[in-house]
Amino acid sequence: MAAGLGVESGPVVSAIRLFSSSALAKNGSLTSGKVRVRDTAINGNFSLAIKVAGAGQVDVGYLLSPDDSATYISPSAAASIVSNFTSASGTSGYDIIGFTPEVAPFMKIFISEDNVGTAVIDGWLLMA
Repeated sequence: MAAGLGVESGPVVSAIRLFSSSALAKNGSLTSGKVRVRDTAINGNFSLAIKVAGAGQVDVGYLLSPDDSATYISPSAAASIVSNFTSASGTSGYDIIGFTPEVAPFMKIFISEDNVGTAVIDGWLLMA
């Protein structure tokens, strides 16, 4: 344990806010700005903290790029981070979900609504 802190030392967790009370229309989509993960996710650990309010049902995934000016793609073997997430999922629409993306230096998170209703989204990318 670190002297006087009462906590164990270990990898630093970075939290980047991607969505802040972002409105998501029925059958709409949101895409975050690019995140440079090559310097922040040193150990390759990723989680998404998400909060959904409203009547929408969302699916969340990621896009990767080898170059910050290149096209972002969904890798062919990519799995969704979460599907069918609603305001009743997790703890009152809030959850932290781990995922394991393929290796790339740049990432974006995308959210799509499943044609159920509108939603308000808050989201953070957590990396260590």
